[in-house]
Amino acid sequence: MLCRTLTSRYAARNTRTIKSAISLAHSHCESPSFSIGSGSNKVRPMSSTAQSTPVVSPPGQDEHRPAFPLESKVLTQLTPTLRKFTLLGKVAIVTGVTSSGGRGLGFNIAQSLCESGIRGLAIFDMQQQLGEAAAREMSKETGVDVRFYKVDVRDEHAIAAAVADMAERFGRIDVLVNAAGIAE
Repeated sequence: MLCRTLTSRYAARNTRTIKSAISLAHSHCESPSFSIGSGSNKVRPMSSTAQSTPVVSPPGQDEHRPAFPLESKVLTQLTPTLRKFTLLGKVAIVTGVTSSGGRGLGFNIAQSLCESGIRGLAIFDMQQQLGEAAAREMSKETGVDVRFYKVDVRDEHAIAAAVADMAERFGRIDVLVNAAGIAE
């Protein structure tokens, strides 16, 4: 009984706090709205002016920027703390590298891993041509052993086989980045 009373008091106070935060947010900006109360959350659509605003892409967003290997002279100049943040000698897997035509978030993450000192990278993706091209490009630019595996992240057996191959080839896997997304 005590637990139920405390829970309902906390929930009531928490709901008031959330409602006041939402009210404050609404008074300062135009965004999707949420209504809390009576057991259901309702979403009101954004105003037509907010929906018609064009998406702004920063200049140079889609430009290709080559990757650079982590040079030993840079390592010697890092503080001991920053040196711990490198991934020297590690092995990584990144999924979803070819989304956005091979220049999206997954690609940039894979590229930055190559620049941080890893020794091996596996790209798990469904787009054969873009994946192989990305692997060749990163390997050529950084000297990292980059491998492409045509894998559907929804296929458990394909994932298991690719991971087993990577573990056999490199002896271990240190980093996994799941950047793949499924839009249906």
